[in-house]
Amino acid sequence: MAAEAGGVHAGVTTTALVRTVLDRRGRERGSVTDRYAQDTAGNVWWFGRDETWFEEPGLAMPAAPRRGDGFRMALADGLDVRAEVEQTDAELETPLGELDDVVVLAVTEAEGSATRLYAPGIGLVRNATAGLVAFDEPR
Repeated sequence: MAAEAGGVHAGVTTTALVRTVLDRRGRERGSVTDRYAQDTAGNVWWFGRDETWFEEPGLAMPAAPRRGDGFRMALADGLDVRAEVEQTDAELETPLGELDDVVVLAVTEAEGSATRLYAPGIGLVRNATAGLVAFDEPR
């Protein structure tokens, strides 16, 4: 995954996160570009995917997630993604060491359900097909 300038939508400057998509056998199928922005309260919003801007941004991660909270991450033509906070204090071993206070989300979309793990100050650190192996501190 790589972050880059994401563009401006409805007056909001976004950051693009480009990730490689793999099939079930681990072969590369292409890439996906998602566009995010963080508000002054610390909430992270999902504004679009690839060349499509959502009519309304979805909540990618609340600033203060609480176990049991549910929210819509995205709603667009052919895309309906919902999440529920399962845990806010998980620990996760990575090649970079142990991460604390990891947020565990149960994410549901058309393809099914999956678990995603997010670490404070880093973001997504594990999903169904990938895990964190490197991280550069924000500059």
